Amino acid sequence: MTIHVISNINGQENEGMRNIATHYSREWEKECTVLYSRLKDIPGLVKKTLSSDVTVVFARAGKALYYLIRVLCLLCKNVWLVCVQEPDRSYKALCERKAPGNHYFALIPEDLSGVKIKNGCKAVFLRVGINKDKFVPVSADEVYKIKQEYGFSPDKKLVVHVGHCSSGRGLEQFTKLSENDFEKLVVVSGMFEDKQTKDMLLKSNVRILSGYLQNVEKIYQMADVYLFPTKSIEYVISIPLSVMEALACGTPVAACSDLPGLKHIHAVDSAVRILSDEADMNSEMHMLSSLKSDKGLLSEPISWSICSAEALTAIRENLK
Repeated sequence: MTIHVISNINGQENEGMRNIATHYSREWEKECTVLYSRLKDIPGLVKKTLSSDVTVVFARAGKALYYLIRVLCLLCKNVWLVCVQEPDRSYKALCERKAPGNHYFALIPEDLSGVKIKNGCKAVFLRVGINKDKFVPVSADEVYKIKQEYGFSPDKKLVVHVGHCSSGRGLEQFTKLSENDFEKLVVVSGMFEDKQTKDMLLKSNVRILSGYLQNVEKIYQMADVYLFPTKSIEYVISIPLSVMEALACGTPVAACSDLPGLKHIHAVDSAVRILSDEADMNSEMHMLSSLKSDKGLLSEPISWSICSAEALTAIRENLK
């Protein structure tokens, strides 16, 4: 079977959609022929769609993507759109007028809320995997060594975040943390960077590491608490991978909003705490840091190979 993947895969796992697309595609390569196209390469993606059994699109669903999907459905009977966020209003409105003939993969039911799906087309929910060999907890001694390696004091609690440095990400929460009690680190992907947000963090003595980190697991391993400050689904995929990776490394998570996807992440020992707007950030971080563990705090880690195999089964069943 030949699968045509349309996405902006570049070999780096530095963004949620790209991370999922990369892992699924790599696993599919073990059993299938996988062809790749970028979203803007219209001649290339048309040619590869015609020569493939299945086309899978990893992209945010908006107006432009709606029309691309319509074209792809004319070229191939088996087109799947992967929704890792709720589609925008324009996509939903256009689907209401005329639903394309594509199938859907989504992470949670909310991803397809208000999306009209053509009769006979399927909606299948994907599970989010994790690299269980990479994202693992380490001993207290190893945490000490990693903190020293990155220039942090082993005697202070370290609060970290990994993601985009965009204005809607909620990173202003880091300014509420006491500099006497905590060291603060934000690892930014290098995508969607907002200068004002970056300047705000630097003024609050938040250390910033920018760009793709091959050994990003060390960030989670040395952290005492992972702060997930995003409050809007517009700025994060439905099931935040960074939260899962932090938990897998034994690091508890403080979230600033009860986003729908968080309830699909099963943590042990109450290791994910939703903070209210009135919460004392400093006391909450101290409390959560006591849950830091040399054992994983993700109760149901699933490998990417299992997740991708489930998706492949759904694709094959649809070809029968």
